[in-house]
Parts: sequence; C-alpha cells; structure tokens
Amino acid sequence: SLLGYLFEALPFFGDSEFTRMSPQTLLSLALLCLGIFLEEIPGSLAGLFESGSLGGAEFKRLMAYCALMPLLINLASAWFQKHGMIGSSSATALRVSLISLSLIGVALSSADRIMEKEGQRLKIQSEAQDKARLLQTVLESVGEGVVISDENGKFLSFNPAAERIVGLGMTADSSDRWQSVYGVYLEDGVTPCPEDRFPLVRALRGENVDGDVQFIRHPGKPLGVWIEVSGRALLDP
Repeated sequence: SLLGYLFEALPFFGDSEFTRMSPQTLLSLALLCLGIFLEEIPGSLAGLFESGSLGGAEFKRLMAYCALMPLLINLASAWFQKHGMIGSSSATALRVSLISLSLIGVALSSADRIMEKEGQRLKIQSEAQDKARLLQTVLESVGEGVVISDENGKFLSFNPAAERIVGLGMTADSSDRWQSVYGVYLEDGVTPCPEDRFPLVRALRGENVDGDVQFIRHPGKPLGVWIEVSGRALLDP
C-alpha cells in the first residue's frame, strides 16, 4: 500500500485531509503481482528485472505505470484543487476514478498482449508436437534400426526395427558393459568388441562411422546376426 499512501501524504500535496487510496492501491499491487506470477524468478527478485521473458517485460512496464500514473494524477488533482477549480471531495473522487480507470486500462492492455503471446506460444508448441509425432512415426515405420543416445552415451531410443534386429532393447548399463549385454563381436565373429570400437562411442567422439560390420550373439540371438552400423553425432544447427 506504499504507493497509494505515499502519494496522499499531507506534506507532499498540502491537502486539508488525509485521503486513503485503497481502490487504486489494490489495483496497483494486483498488477505488480500479475507480472510476478507470469515469471519464474531465476534465483532472486532481481532476476525478474533482468529477464527478457513476457512476465519480466510486463512486470517492468506495470511497475512504471503503477509508480507514475498515481503521482501524475494526484499532482494534477492537487493543482486544480489549490487553484479553486474543484473542491476537496471532488478532488478525491477524481483521483480515485482516474487512477482506477487508468490502471484498469493498463491491465486490459497487458491482458491482450499476454493472450496474444500465449496464443503464439501454443501455436509453436503444437507445431513442435506435430513434428515430434511425425518423427516418431517415421522411426517406428522404417526398416532400419535406429538407436539414439545422449552425449553421455545413455540410450534415449531404440526403434522397433533396432530391437528386432539386435534382439534386445535399451539397457541402462554404461558402454563398458554393452559387449556383455548385447554380445557384440568384431568382423571376425569371435573377438569381443572393445568399448572404444562401438560405433556409438566413436560417434560421440566426433567420428563419422560408415558401414562398420559387427556380429551379435547372445541368449536372445543364439545363432547370431551380422549387422552393418553407421553413426553420426547430432549437432545443434
């Protein structure tokens, strides 16, 4: 309530009465809270002022309006009252009405911008979801096995073809355990594949792997299967 009561202080305006500004003070605080609620504050309140997000931008804009509009309107009202253009009760009604209407206008303007930005965000999110569904459909439909991992070698995805070819799905084991889990052998079919020879491990090191031949044999594939593997690191554009 500091904004409203400060701007109505007797020494500041020289008014004959101490008028409380509850309606506009309430609206001021509500508008400030609007900006805060729209923003995930990064670490501290100071981060809100540095943020370029919608919530941060609206918070700074509303701060300026809530601080300046009551001040300007009260100064104008005090000037009219001092020169006898309006009475004390009329001045109070004028201040409350103008400040309340101004803040309501700011709130409606902010709401329009928020709804517009939210609509754009939802559209982008919907397009991203459509692309993700399309990619998932492609991965599930192709006949080639596709395996995806993160930068630490943790498996993120085995498409159905990869599970069918290898005979196993994803494992939570690290790359030093892949040979024993999947039964991976070098091209001679008998030499266990060292960890640093796995195409995925090589791709994570930045190598481009093409047509690496390996032999897979484990209890799920007792007769074994020959596979040809290529690998690439996925880099952000």
